[in-house]
Formats: sequence, C-alpha cells, structure tokens
Amino acid sequence: MHFVEHGRAPEAGVARWQDRLTPLQRRVFGGCHLNRPIDQLIDAAGLRIETLDNYYARGPRPFGYTFEGVPTKA
Repeated sequence: MHFVEHGRAPEAGVARWQDRLTPLQRRVFGGCHLNRPIDQLIDAAGLRIETLDNYYARGPRPFGYTFEGVPTKA
C-alpha cells in the first residue's frame, strides 16, 4: 500500500490554524480532517511505516501538510 494524506503539521502556528479550520473543513468536505496525526494513526492500526516523506503541497499551509509513505504489517 502507498498512502498520501494531508494531516497535522509540526509547526505550532500552522497546527493552530488546522485546529480552527477543521470543523468547517469537516462540514464542507465530507468529514475531512486537517489535523489528524497520520503517522500515529497508521502505527495505532498495527502497521509499521517503511518509508515516510512529509512536505507542504502547494497552497495554504494549513491545508497542505502531507504524509506520503508505505506501511507494512507490524
């Protein structure tokens, strides 16, 4: 499996904006969360992350912090 998902940014200022915007984002975009810690959720699901890249996609930073990687069974 290869995943690409936006999630919680490590920078405090960006993360605060993600927390503020998530309630609206969830309503407008069908339950989408800006502030989920994707790497932690994958670990909690019993998978081990083999590779992980983090970066900001183009656009406003609160919407674009991206997790991209490959998990395997733990």
